[in-house]
Amino acid sequence: MFKSDRFPELLGAVAFFLLLLISASSTGDYQGGDTHLHYLIARYATIHYELLLNHWGKPFYTLIYCLPSSISYEFVRVFTSILAGFTAYHLYRWGKELNLKFPAAAIIFLLFSPIYIWMATSAMTEVLFSFWLVVGLRLLHNERWFWGAVWLSFLPFIRTEGFVLLPFIGCWFIYKKRWLQLPFFALGTLVYTVVGGLYFNDFAWLITKNPYPTDVHFYGSGSWFHFIKTFKSTWGGVFFLGLMIGCVGLWFRKGDLLKKGWFLVLVPMTIYFVFHTIAWATGTMASLGEVRVLAAIMPLFALVAAVGVEELEKRINRPFNSIGWLVLFALLILNAFVVVRPPIKSKGELVVMTEVAQYINEKYPSSRLWCTNIQLAKELDKDVWNEEEYRMYLLDTIYFSQVMKPGEIIVWDAHFSPNEGGTPLQKLRDYKGLKEIKRFTPQKTFKVLGDLDYEVVLFVVKE
Repeated sequence: MFKSDRFPELLGAVAFFLLLLISASSTGDYQGGDTHLHYLIARYATIHYELLLNHWGKPFYTLIYCLPSSISYEFVRVFTSILAGFTAYHLYRWGKELNLKFPAAAIIFLLFSPIYIWMATSAMTEVLFSFWLVVGLRLLHNERWFWGAVWLSFLPFIRTEGFVLLPFIGCWFIYKKRWLQLPFFALGTLVYTVVGGLYFNDFAWLITKNPYPTDVHFYGSGSWFHFIKTFKSTWGGVFFLGLMIGCVGLWFRKGDLLKKGWFLVLVPMTIYFVFHTIAWATGTMASLGEVRVLAAIMPLFALVAAVGVEELEKRINRPFNSIGWLVLFALLILNAFVVVRPPIKSKGELVVMTEVAQYINEKYPSSRLWCTNIQLAKELDKDVWNEEEYRMYLLDTIYFSQVMKPGEIIVWDAHFSPNEGGTPLQKLRDYKGLKEIKRFTPQKTFKVLGDLDYEVVLFVVKE
């Protein structure tokens, strides 16, 4: 049918093109709050320089995203998708260097992973982390020890899990007796410690300003098998099957794995997965059991799944030709489209808050807003760090009269206001200085954190 040896690479290019198309045509997000806040931090970092050191926003991520974010949120989506494409390219090259028979399979597995599609069409940190991790590990695999160490040293400032991975990746340096290059793993931390220390007058700021408490009661906990059970929306069924077959295949090759550099794939992949499993099962590190975190190491899973394709070819004792590639491609794209349902549209909370933004823009365009849900700031293009425009209210009603002016708007939403905001709805309704002006509810009722029915209620400060 297709005799060219480049056919698998062509399918990988088609997968990337489809991802770009989904990104450009989508109007909604997999999740709201976090992606919008990352975007806003990067968007206003060139105005409020302290945001370049915002611990939650991830300083190195913010540095890279501040220019794309200054253009538009829609451009940020496409920028993230392009990063996903670069990740897939380096993954393919690394697969060749690992002597994979079908390195292009890793591209297709990665770009058709449901959770990776969702993250690659957002402003979240997972895709940049995956890109940075793959490039860094590939540098080490090619024995470019100095540049690999320097590159990976900035990983924790894209996602905090980098601090968890670096000591284990450092074991590869020890195994290879690369003692002189090992200290450069600390370069990123040293740079940010000094810069942040000078800015905050606190050289322990990476610890003292840590935004992730080890125990947050309302975030809950769950099953030790939580991430495995959610395989349909993370890897997808076909990818997950390839991953399982690949794991078995690598087990039987275990005598060769260290020699061929598979340590750099399997150890970071396993440590990251185990870390998040423990965090969710024990209810620590403010873990909500978010499956999106797996997107950060999805490229490593994709390499193992590519081994699964090799093993499958061995078992059926037939060459994996163009028909086989088309079947694999079709199954993966079908699974991705069934789960993701592109183009991605707003749903749930995002739809309601968009309606709220439209109402405020029409009725109260110049009023200062008090709202804990960051999506509203994104929709109205408000500078959250300009207190004359927007306030993330986190105070008791006894202080309202001291800080609020007549005509200002309070936006209470059932997800963020009673949890992160610490403000129950009844407290606002009982306060005599406020007037309830409008209530927004979804077409179909659903529960949010705290077991509350989702709704948004607007109040205006009385004259």
